[in-house]
Amino acid sequence: MRARRIAEDWWAQPYPAFKRLALFATSHDEIDPEGQWVDWLLLDDGWWLWLVETQRETIRLLVLRGSSIPDSARARLEAGILAGPPRRMFKDDIEPEHWIDLVDHMVWLHLAKLASTGASLGRQTTARLEELTSSHPDWQLAANESDEFSHWMSGTGDPDFVDRSQFERVPRQHLELMEWLQRAPVKGPFHRTDWSELCREQFPVAARALCGLARRDIWPAERWRDALQVWSEEKFLARS
Repeated sequence: MRARRIAEDWWAQPYPAFKRLALFATSHDEIDPEGQWVDWLLLDDGWWLWLVETQRETIRLLVLRGSSIPDSARARLEAGILAGPPRRMFKDDIEPEHWIDLVDHMVWLHLAKLASTGASLGRQTTARLEELTSSHPDWQLAANESDEFSHWMSGTGDPDFVDRSQFERVPRQHLELMEWLQRAPVKGPFHRTDWSELCREQFPVAARALCGLARRDIWPAERWRDALQVWSEEKFLARS
């Protein structure tokens, strides 16, 4: 009981560090056998359920306590996960397609972690998890729990290192390059092209393609931004 009061005092503090301490404490059955942590996570439209600063402790709770809490608490928890994160937690300028994908992955991760405990999920929750898993077969739970952290770093010498980098070589022929420039840039931290290198090493080729599109009133903004960044170097100023 004393430990429970301490955890409750931690939770009453408005700072994420204390929220993390409280959530970690309630991962022990003796501290919170009734699953009060579920109500904590669902406060303020599920703010603490989805906040990245408390992600590790939240997901550990799903794994360690998800199958042992009362059915009523688990039902509330499932409903909160299915509702997804509140939109106000994120920037306003997220593209609609990216927002849908972001929410789907966050919901999938929480449901998949909960299901991994052997918890008996409700019909609607099970159907949603199966739908997301079927739509995204590449989504898999990490064996080393790295998916429970906001950041995870490993290098080529680490046993869990996976090289996800994707390199795209930019066309050097004029018409092919103009076509490539009109494509939407691939988003993602692991995708890289040599467009900047082309702008630096073959200025006439890159400039001719961009200016050709400009005459058609076609302006690939991100490609222009990269090119102008390179051409702002002193050796390119006269030509650019």
